[in-house]
Amino acid sequence: MQEHYFQTTPDFKAIDASYIADDLKDFLTVAWTIPTVSDWSDLIQFFKTTRGTEPIKVAHWNKIVTRLSQMKQAKIFEMIIQLATKDPFYEASIDEKREFIVSPYIEKVRSEAISTVRKLENEQKNSKIDSLLSQIFNTTAIFATKHYTEEGSEVFVKRGLPPYEFAKPLNYLKSFLIEFVKKDVRELADLVLVRGKWTNPELSQQMSEAYNSIMEASEKITAFDNKHNEEGGEFGIKFKTLLPRCERDRESKNILRTLINDSNATAKEYVVKTTKQLIVFAKDTKSLIDDYKKLPRAEMLTNWKELEASHELAYFRGSLAVEFPESYTLEEMKAISEGMEASTAEIDAALRADFQAMPVFAQQRMMELLEKADPDNIRFWEETLLGISELPDSPPVTA
Repeated sequence: MQEHYFQTTPDFKAIDASYIADDLKDFLTVAWTIPTVSDWSDLIQFFKTTRGTEPIKVAHWNKIVTRLSQMKQAKIFEMIIQLATKDPFYEASIDEKREFIVSPYIEKVRSEAISTVRKLENEQKNSKIDSLLSQIFNTTAIFATKHYTEEGSEVFVKRGLPPYEFAKPLNYLKSFLIEFVKKDVRELADLVLVRGKWTNPELSQQMSEAYNSIMEASEKITAFDNKHNEEGGEFGIKFKTLLPRCERDRESKNILRTLINDSNATAKEYVVKTTKQLIVFAKDTKSLIDDYKKLPRAEMLTNWKELEASHELAYFRGSLAVEFPESYTLEEMKAISEGMEASTAEIDAALRADFQAMPVFAQQRMMELLEKADPDNIRFWEETLLGISELPDSPPVTA
């Protein structure tokens, strides 16, 4: 008889029921577990959605379930088995089991959703980081650390070990300390902490402690980074020694894991502690800015007028005007620019006067040293110290 061919009338022949009694028992263990009062449309639709095909029409399946329910109530199969096995006490024994067949599918969808969300979060986070880096450093390529880097920890990740978890933030922090703290922040600190006369010593001490902590952090981070150098670094040597063994020696792998976790804990401490100190220093700086704007009724420093004459303050005011242009009028911006130019001219004049006071041989020697030490800016030094913009073949150095 051809499968799925319904054009002919099937020809069934009678057989001894005892031959199929066991098969009937097996059939009942499946058939009698099918719910007879359930709505099957959702399940059929689920198969169609997940498998791409509809195994049977809902209407046809409902007819089959209805017929099975009628036969179950009438105990037709049980009576056939009782007669075939000559066991009038036979009762079908059904062990009902519940399988959560949708759970794996739901878990798969859930995992894919979580993975997609995390990917989007990382992309959004990286995009925001790149935007901030461009605003601060005018580039996204930051390479301040040399050894405690993401690239340096790839060899650990390949062996199932933790990465350098705080490589990026430590790298950005180190670059910020180099480019801004060691110049701009130091100049500001020298101006307000060393020469400023504070009305409240506690505020001065708070800002001073934050500044000193920030300056120390730069050296500590450099030393920490160097420890991860494979050539002579405390951690680097250990990593280089233990890595070849970790795949076959569990103890070596555990030691490596501990060392990496300790490094990450130290890096996190530097990032968190230094960031907190930068926030303290920034808040105090903001308070100083607000205090300076109150002149002549300033409250934090009593010698703002004295500090105004300094070259550093002139450029400090200029940086404020660039940073917060909305806080200044056009006249104020012009006055600040003129103040910066006047301060620069005053410094240049003082340098030129000191240079002209030197003996001729000393002037010549200094120019040689400047050309050797700073060849790219020798024209600047010639203009500043000699007071001319275009030089003849022989410098007009006078006694």
